[in-house]
Order: sequence, then structure tokens, then C-alpha cells
Amino acid sequence: MAAVKKRVSAWATIRWKRHVEGWGLGLFTLSIPVLALGLILPRPAIPLLPLPHVDRAEEHASLVDLLGQVGENSPLSFEARQIGEAVRLHGWASATGNETVASQQAARAQQLAHQLHQGRPLVQLRAVQTHLFLSALAGWEATGHTSRELLELGGDFAARARASGWFRQGRLSMTLSERAVLFEARWNRLVGVEDIPTLALSQNQWCVYYRFLLEHPLQSTSSPHDRETLQLSYLGALARHDPSYPVDLARGALHYRRANYSAAIASLRAHLEAHPDGPWALRARNALAAAVLARDASSTP
Repeated sequence: MAAVKKRVSAWATIRWKRHVEGWGLGLFTLSIPVLALGLILPRPAIPLLPLPHVDRAEEHASLVDLLGQVGENSPLSFEARQIGEAVRLHGWASATGNETVASQQAARAQQLAHQLHQGRPLVQLRAVQTHLFLSALAGWEATGHTSRELLELGGDFAARARASGWFRQGRLSMTLSERAVLFEARWNRLVGVEDIPTLALSQNQWCVYYRFLLEHPLQSTSSPHDRETLQLSYLGALARHDPSYPVDLARGALHYRRANYSAAIASLRAHLEAHPDGPWALRARNALAAAVLARDASSTP
């Protein structure tokens, strides 16, 4: 009898195993669509500010090229030295609050640059003055002293760096590339050569420029603004230089931070209408869900 019971039990076990055989694989297969659905369905999440992509290899190559231009042995032309003098006089006047002289010297620099009609001397001049500016910044960090060289080349840069929190405990929170790009962008505007191909910043350099400013907004010493207002002011120019940048998603994130949920919703919907798919779509849907919940919660009495 015991042997019979044993055979029956074994037979029952075999039948049970046959019924559940392959269930593990089946459950895993069925779970794949569920997991995928969980990944694509929007889940409310506080929107993060997207930063522009920077090609680090290209960034390094631009810095190497700049240093190579400084190493050239050919002396600056008389016309280029005149422009360099106007840049310095503008910087000193700007740093000391003499806006009339600063405006006059900016106009002089632009007039001289227009008369020169040559890109190469200006490229060399800008490279030399960028190198001197970087050296002056290094001296500022080493000694804490704001030299005349720094004021002439950077104008009110030191004051703005302190006001913006870039300079703390004797250190400037900028990479060498960021320092060079910020100076070159300012130099181009001052001399009026932003559209000359040999001097215009590349798209990657503009991404370096605006990535830094989005992370460290530039404050004014006379009229400080809130962080999000400053960041919003950069987005239009950034989108013009980098058409791939998700500008509406960024606006949505910044409006959300300011608790302007209706504006955030409008910006996020604009992004999704223009880009229903792609790398930013899920983030935008999650941000939109969060903005709708926040708007509804804030309007509830």
C-alpha cells in the first residue's frame, strides 16, 4: 500500500509540474509590456533645467588653437594695437564707472575694426588679449588683488564675478575654457566683429558660454534679479545658436520653479507639440503632469 501511495504521489507531482512548466518564462514575457507601459506613461516629476550639450573634445581643441595663436611670432600691426588700446580704455572706464568714456572707446574700437577690413590681425589681437586676461585672472586668484590689467581687459568682470558668486574663497568657479569663451564673447561684442567668420564663436563655444551662465547666472551689481529671471533671459539666444536645444522644455522648468504653473504648462505643451517623440519627450510629459498637479493644488481653496 505504501508503495502504491508513493507512485500516486510521484505521478501527481509530475502532472503538477507539467501544468506549471514554462510559467516563469510566460510571466516574464507578460511582464515586459507592463514594464514598458510604466516607462512611457507620464509620472509627475519636478522638471529639471536641461543644459546645452558641450563637445568636450572640440572644447579642448578650441583652447589649444587659442594658445597656438598666442604663440605666433608675428608682431601686432599698428591698426590692431590701436584697437587693443581702445579695448583697454573701454575696460578701465567701465570698471571705474565712467560710462561716457566707455561708450566712446567702444565706438572707436568698432570704427577701427571696420576700417581694418582684415580678420587675421583681429584674430591675433583677440588671442593675445585673451591670454593676458587669463593671466590676470590667475593673478587675482593667487593674490586677491584686482590688478589694473584685469580691469582694463575685463572691465567690471571682477565686480560682476563677486556679485554672481563666481569668486569665493579666492577661487574663480570657471574652467580655463569658460574663462576664455566668456572673454572672447564680450570682446567680439565690444569690437563689433561677432559676424566675421574667422572671429565668430562656434556653436560648441556658445554652448560652453550658455551652459556656464545657466548654471551660474550673471548678476548685476546695481540691479540684482532672481535666478530664474536671468536664466530665462538666456534661452532665446541659446536656441538661436543651438537649434537642437529644447528651449520650451527649459522655459517650462524655469516657470515651474517660479510657481508660474500656467506658463509652465503652456511651454511644456508647446515642446510636446513640436517634439512628441525624442530624447526629451518623456521628461516633458512627466514635467507637464507635475505642473498640472501643482496648478490644481495651488488653485484649491
